[in-house]
Amino acid sequence: MDEPLRILHVFMGMDRSGVPILLINYLRHIDRTKVVFDFAVESGNEEYFDKEIEGLGGRVYSLGVNSSRPLFYSKLGRIIRKGGYDIVHSHMGNRNIPILLCALISGATRRISHSHNTFKSRHALFRYLDGLILLLGNMIPTHRYACSAVAGICMFGKRTFNKGKVTVINNAIEINKFLYDPGLGAAVRNELGLGDRLVIGSVGNFTPLKNHGFMIEVFRELVRRVPSAALVIAGGGRLMESIRKKVSTYGLSDNIMLLGRRSDVDRLYQAFDAFILTSFNEGLSIALIEAQASGLRCIVSDNLTQESNPSGTMTVLNLEDGAVCWAENIIRILETPYERKSQTAKLREAGFDIILEARKLEEKYLAMKG
Repeated sequence: MDEPLRILHVFMGMDRSGVPILLINYLRHIDRTKVVFDFAVESGNEEYFDKEIEGLGGRVYSLGVNSSRPLFYSKLGRIIRKGGYDIVHSHMGNRNIPILLCALISGATRRISHSHNTFKSRHALFRYLDGLILLLGNMIPTHRYACSAVAGICMFGKRTFNKGKVTVINNAIEINKFLYDPGLGAAVRNELGLGDRLVIGSVGNFTPLKNHGFMIEVFRELVRRVPSAALVIAGGGRLMESIRKKVSTYGLSDNIMLLGRRSDVDRLYQAFDAFILTSFNEGLSIALIEAQASGLRCIVSDNLTQESNPSGTMTVLNLEDGAVCWAENIIRILETPYERKSQTAKLREAGFDIILEARKLEEKYLAMKG
């Protein structure tokens, strides 16, 4: 029996955050007799998914050095050559350029640059070099992937996207895992001590782009109008403690729960009355797709793409409108009659069913093999 095709994915680390969750979802559902994922990551520590990846036939190479250092590329090149990887798939933003250049030098004939965000640096140096970055970002990869049209245009340019040279790979999920179950929702509320309070939820690590500070401002205004309301946030990250201090300073510790990283977010969605994202930038939020699969109404910033709204349950607000406007809109939305129900058909039609999408990605990899 032939050995499966091994794809080397390059990322920061396999923790519980958007891109690693996406990759492990695809690895779980792809035909692993044909295609298997290996991972080269910056972190030198054992990550959340390492044991599962190994159980699924994959390998994790922890380089133990940041991708801003030359040693990272020396180690990465050694892994590519020793493993005989012909396909290298990078998920590191503009660092895809040196990573895939390293892959080219090391013998990888198929090099995939994958855009997961719509963020562009405002630093004057990057603005000055934008043309060069765009040129190299299109020359070095042999294939260009993106989680959405906007993310593809952001990294590869409108001309390249309009010529059909960028493939959108949906941030697909296991839809049935998130279907609304009112009995489970009541049980989770009891576990968290929420009772019958109004509960707004959010899932996402505490990073600058997620803009949790504004979310707390919004909720401060909402509590002034609905004193018993609760905000539940699942996620970790380096800014979590600063947000915790802000919650305490505002006297909202009884209203806001910071749960840290959770492996049971599918259960948490069941306990929410609505879902909120205040991000500055998102390529396409996996958490937002999960929330819609569970039938939640979603209130999000206008920095998210329309591709993020396959169910039609998303309300878009402008961050510049301020916290008071957001709070008043949330109350208005939740006072509007709404039947919470399955959105399976809409999500599947829009390409967010991991079972179907994994087969499509598998076919793309096998076609590269020739």
